[in-house]
Formats: sequence, structure tokens, C-alpha cells
Amino acid sequence: LRGYQKWRGFLVALRGYQKWRGFLVALRGYQKWRGFLVALRGYHLVMLNSPNPAELLRSKLCLRCRKFGREQFAILAEPIVLLAAAAARLVQRFKPIDVITSPCELIGQFEMHFPTRKAIFEESLNRYADALPKWRELVGHYDVVVGYATDGIYPLLAGKHPFVAFEHGTIRNIPFADDVQGQLCALTYRLADAVAITNADNIAAAQKLGLTQHSFIPHPINDLIIDEIDGQEKYLRLHSELDSNFIVFHPSRQHWEPRRHPDWEKGNDFFLRGFAEFVHNINPKASALLVNWGNSVGASKQLIAELGIESRVRWIEPLSHWEMMQMISACDALADQFFLGAFGSTMPKALACGKPALLYLDIETHKWCFSEMPPVVNVQTDQQIFEGLSRLYLDRAYYLDLCAAGKAWYSKWHSSAVVTNCFVDIFRRII
Repeated sequence: LRGYQKWRGFLVALRGYQKWRGFLVALRGYQKWRGFLVALRGYHLVMLNSPNPAELLRSKLCLRCRKFGREQFAILAEPIVLLAAAAARLVQRFKPIDVITSPCELIGQFEMHFPTRKAIFEESLNRYADALPKWRELVGHYDVVVGYATDGIYPLLAGKHPFVAFEHGTIRNIPFADDVQGQLCALTYRLADAVAITNADNIAAAQKLGLTQHSFIPHPINDLIIDEIDGQEKYLRLHSELDSNFIVFHPSRQHWEPRRHPDWEKGNDFFLRGFAEFVHNINPKASALLVNWGNSVGASKQLIAELGIESRVRWIEPLSHWEMMQMISACDALADQFFLGAFGSTMPKALACGKPALLYLDIETHKWCFSEMPPVVNVQTDQQIFEGLSRLYLDRAYYLDLCAAGKAWYSKWHSSAVVTNCFVDIFRRII
């Protein structure tokens, strides 16, 4: 324990020194606290800031104990605090706790979980120091915190447990970079009470990080607005504006390059070549809608000119979710990505709107997430994209069946209700 500290009531030394206004619980490091720790379910301690334990207990327990007044809570405060401290000691003995608040502890945890990597983020933690008191106060009001992308670092540094690390492609490569962001991201996911994986292919990254508390959750989509969309009116207007009888919406970020980096690559050039062949050989009145965003916009425009389809392509600016759902409803099909083999929220939006989607889908990668694969036009090369577009346009029965099957799959496997249930399952497991 490497040292002793005298306290007003008793001493609990856990791998360090810690001074408290009534009792001590040291969690693998050094940290001065102004409140007390309540042990929840025997494996995590929650920081609560308050100079008055009785008041804090009253605010925390009033929902369950409304019949008690302030004086009664003051009487109850001392035994509850003592029980919490005893539970914390017991937990530390039988199950290590990953609640860490000091730089030394973070470094120790990182090098313990990733022994082949040397921690380089100690000095960078200083930029969080000024904001931590406010973060501790904020997260103390909640039973669980969800850290989006890499932001799980905030509840981790604030000593808030349980918290969920929610990845949306951010676990694929960021945690493995040997820079400050990469190391803190890796530690955040490793020490989270639960990790929500929204991209099926990232199961490989989760296993590489040694995660055991991960589960799949579909990308949340606000599908409650679908019934408010007047798709038919916009469909007719857009087809008239473009003088087209078949419109493909390709909203994916424009990013394609020779090295095909999995964090960025969308395979837009595959789509443009396949669509060009479709226009030249099958339907000269077909149109494509592309969104003006991404590093490869210039390269895409040059390729479109080389392919001779400038008159059949319209560029639009990035859309809000509401506008995007309206645009999907106004088109005949949606083209997603054609490289990674996984999907985010773009393809499911098309299925929710009752429109077929073209993309490359790695079936094997998704079997751990879905027992029933989404009914999509699974294509990757420009020739396959050409053939997929041709069948959608020429085979009306196939087109309508795919629309209906996609909408049914979305309701069963990806709807807001499904996402809600996934979150509830995670919260029940960790709270």
C-alpha cells in the first residue's frame, strides 16, 4: 500500500493516499474528494460532490424514500456511508475496479492492458483538468453515461461508472494509432462498462482490444418522421425537374483513392463507372444525385466528365436528416458504399423509406449481428453495379418485392424500437 494516512474516523489505504472529510476510499491512485463514494452492485464507485452528506443522500434517495425528511436522512447518512466504504473494500479485494482518476493510474492501466505500447498521454491530460470538476458535477446526476465516439474519456476521467462507449466506426483504427488520441481512445473502450458496436466489421477491432463487454446495436435513426413525408408529390416534382424516369441517390461522402483506406473509402468511382454504363447501354434518361462533400469531389467531377454523363448527374449540398429522408423517398433507389462491406445508417434509411439500396455487404461479417440479412442489391464492382441497376429498372416485380422486403426487414431488425431495446438491455446489464 506504500504508505499510511491518518483520518478523522478511519483509514482505508488502497494503493495510495487519499484524504477525505470523513472517510477514505483510495482507488488505485491519489485523488482528493469532497464527498463520499457509494458502491453500486459491488464493482464500481461513483463520485458525488457535496460538502453535506446528509443533503446528498436526501437528493439521491428522495425518489425512493419520500416519507423521510432531512433530519431522518442526516441520521441515516453515517451508517450508509460506512456500509458503502465496507462494500468498496470488499470489492477491491475480490474484483479489481477500473475506476481511475489520476494520471498515474491511467498510465498504469494502459500499460497493463496494452503491454506492448508505452503511454505517451500524461502531459495531454492537463487539458482536461480545468473542466473535470464540472464534468463530475454533471455526470453525478445520471445513472449511466453514454460516451459517443471517443468522448467516453470524460466519464472515465471523472470517475463516473457505469458508462458506455458508443462507437460509430471510431473503434476501427483510432485506438491502434500510437498517438495521444489513439491511446486514450483505446483505454476508454477497454475500461468502459459496456461498448456498443454499430459497425459489424468492428468486431475484429473489439477482439483486438481485448473487449469482453461489447454488443451490437444498430445505428439509431429517427424513423418517426417517415409517416410525415409526402414522398409521391416530391417524387413527381424531382423526376420532372431532372427529366428522368429513374433516379439513383448516392449520398455517400466522396472519397476514393488508390490506397482504399477503410476509415474513409466509399468506392464512389465504382458507382460512377457502373452508372455510366447503365446510362449509355440501358437507360439514357436515368439520373444520379450526388452530395457535394468529401475529399474526392474534384476527382469525381473529373471522372464524370470523362465518362460523358455530366448531363445525367446533379450535385446537391449536404442535407439534414429530414431533408435526406425526403430525398430518398423522391428517388427510385439509393447507392451506399462499395468497398468496406459494412453499413451504417445510410442503407437502413433507404429500407425504412421503402426504397431498394445498392451496396457491398460482407455477409459473413454480419452474421454475429443479424440472423437475417438485409434484402439489398449486394454489389461491389462497376460491372456488378451496372447489372444491379439494370435489373432494378427492367424487372418491375423484382423492384417492388425488394422494396417491400426491405421495409419489413427494417421494422424487424433496425427500427427505433429495436435500438431502444438494445440500449435497455445494455443499461440493465451494467446498472
